[in-house]
Amino acid sequence: MKNLLQPISNKLYGKVAIVTGGASGIGEVTARHFINHGARAVVIADVQDEKGQHVAASLGSQRCPYIHCDITDENHVKSLVESTVSMYGQLDIMFSNAGIATPGDQTIIDMDMSGSDKLFAINARGVAALSDFEARSAWAREVGEFTAGCRRDPLEQRVAGDGGDAVVVRVAGS
Repeated sequence: MKNLLQPISNKLYGKVAIVTGGASGIGEVTARHFINHGARAVVIADVQDEKGQHVAASLGSQRCPYIHCDITDENHVKSLVESTVSMYGQLDIMFSNAGIATPGDQTIIDMDMSGSDKLFAINARGVAALSDFEARSAWAREVGEFTAGCRRDPLEQRVAGDGGDAVVVRVAGS
């Protein structure tokens, strides 16, 4: 197993990142990747507390703390960004990965409004809140760039991706 304390590159040397949905799947792999590329710190943000704490501990909780964050709650999001900047003096990367998917065989026609509300609260409004609070932080520090990634097949008949197809990334300039 690779020693995660020795980066494989310095592409992210000195950078501080938040990875939402970082307790498992693409978020967990991304957090590990950021550390492997020299990130100074990666904050794991999720609602899966046990898994998030495990990932943080496996990466070293000084460099990778876990913060419980429900991205549908603006107070959680604001606190996440403020806590990160307070701990590290900067926030360079926001990897907005938290999201939910509909069951694989469910189409928009099959979903009730409460399912739609939950889906949009997490996958759209949550990402918007993260972008808003991160942008405010970047603006105050006079840094910031924005990059967005999209699904592989936008015509696929699903309401949401299957765990990371749509990603919004915010990177502060160097």
